[in-house]
Amino acid sequence: MRSRAKPFVIAAALLGLSYSFAQPPTSGNQAAPEITARDTPMFTTGVNLVNVPVVVRDREGHAVLEFDDEKRLAAFLAVPFHYENQFEILPGSYTLDVAYDAGDDSRGKVETALVVDPYKPEQFAIGGLVLSRQYGPASDPRLHADAMWTADRTPLIADGVRMTPSGSSRFKKTDAPAVYAEIYEPLLVAPDPKVTLGVAMRIFDLKTDRKTGEQKLDTGVLRVTLPAATGSLAIPIARRVPVDSLPPGSYRLEVEASDSAGKSARRAADFEISP
Repeated sequence: MRSRAKPFVIAAALLGLSYSFAQPPTSGNQAAPEITARDTPMFTTGVNLVNVPVVVRDREGHAVLEFDDEKRLAAFLAVPFHYENQFEILPGSYTLDVAYDAGDDSRGKVETALVVDPYKPEQFAIGGLVLSRQYGPASDPRLHADAMWTADRTPLIADGVRMTPSGSSRFKKTDAPAVYAEIYEPLLVAPDPKVTLGVAMRIFDLKTDRKTGEQKLDTGVLRVTLPAATGSLAIPIARRVPVDSLPPGSYRLEVEASDSAGKSARRAADFEISP
């Protein structure tokens, strides 16, 4: 399979670009509350965009956003424009480029490394970590306001909560960041009620050593509820990242999944806490 991703062109005033992707793997106790559809904070999607003269189009000329007056346009420009995409690609190491063009001299490109590990059904594993500052009950219609140009994507949903990937790894404490991941458990091929699954989160301070860091937080093992038999070996999880006690700085979040058969796997993602 080859990537079906397409460059995105903005044919209006320059908008802040957000991008997100799964992170590659890396080699005092505080509980991280589990996110539930009942108690998660909600976010607003902003303006209602219909039948208007200011238009944002993709490279093929299709309108993806429209505005009918200056107030709505100003409200949209007040925050970064969030763009996300999904595509299929073979395992390997890549360079991911995301280009933007405002139709004048305002254009640019962001570039980052992308590592896609091979999928082995017999291997216990955890997928890339997705950080988020926007999440809420999957049934809430405000989370589906972008349905006209995300209909071909698989939403990130765990325990009834839909997560919107963050295009930035910089957060404020008030953002209440969360993390989404998928655990791959081969034992689900033949479900056994004796099988248990857990996940632990650790946070490391990268101020003095960006390679290993000083451990600042360890949640201990948190029990993960196994889903009903669905035929899938993937178990989606969502957890809040406990940043309340962290001062501004650079950190690394490590998520380790383990099962009762003694298997374990880790993933990590760097992030920042701003003042």
